[in-house]
Amino acid sequence: MLPSSKAKIANLSIYAIALFILLSVSGNQDAMSIVMDFDQFKWKYRLLFLFSSERNDPFFRELKGEISDRKNEVDDRDLLVFEILESGPSTMNTTQMDPQTAASLRKHFDLTQNTFALILLGKDGGIKLKRNDRVKLDEIFTLIDSMPMRKDEKRQKVKSF
Repeated sequence: MLPSSKAKIANLSIYAIALFILLSVSGNQDAMSIVMDFDQFKWKYRLLFLFSSERNDPFFRELKGEISDRKNEVDDRDLLVFEILESGPSTMNTTQMDPQTAASLRKHFDLTQNTFALILLGKDGGIKLKRNDRVKLDEIFTLIDSMPMRKDEKRQKVKSF
């Protein structure tokens, strides 16, 4: 049986708070500590990181708009969205993260300043997509939908109906 939307949201909130606490407590530890924190999402969620210097970046703004417009499809694919900004608040879904955590994530993925980047981690924790140019949400969905685990998820949903 698949969890309800309310249960999914509750789980996401718990994970967001746990990630925030773990990363806040880790403070000045090296970026490797963040990798260990990703383990709590493994096999449960796909992670989509959007790195940008600011919210007005056209690639960031366009993709963020698509994600907002298609929230149900994002949720259906168990996708958590991280918005990592150099100026302004960074978030995981709607949970704000501190600037040190955002900087640690940028360092972990070896990204330079003033750069747009998109990184998709699969449920297995591996990098499935890394781009520095315009990406449409349909491209991300097509990639996710082609993954064996996603195909299995879709089969399981059909069986449960």
